[in-house]
Amino acid sequence: MAFINGYKFDTKQIADEAMAYLNTHHGLPMPQGVTMFNESSYAQHVDGFYYIAYDKEWTSPLGEPVEIEINETA
Repeated sequence: MAFINGYKFDTKQIADEAMAYLNTHHGLPMPQGVTMFNESSYAQHVDGFYYIAYDKEWTSPLGEPVEIEINETA
């Protein structure tokens, strides 16, 4: 069992929406189509949830992180 500070999403769609919100918050995509946050920004764990680890720049758009318990088995 491990603990991380971050954000937990129930579905891939919600995780994708959070990434789109982070891009918008940071003024992305740029005219060249550059984005910063995408599917590689979060991970699906064996428990079926999607996680993104806390970064201090994300507090404003995503709110305060929570402590998340990640079990190594489903």
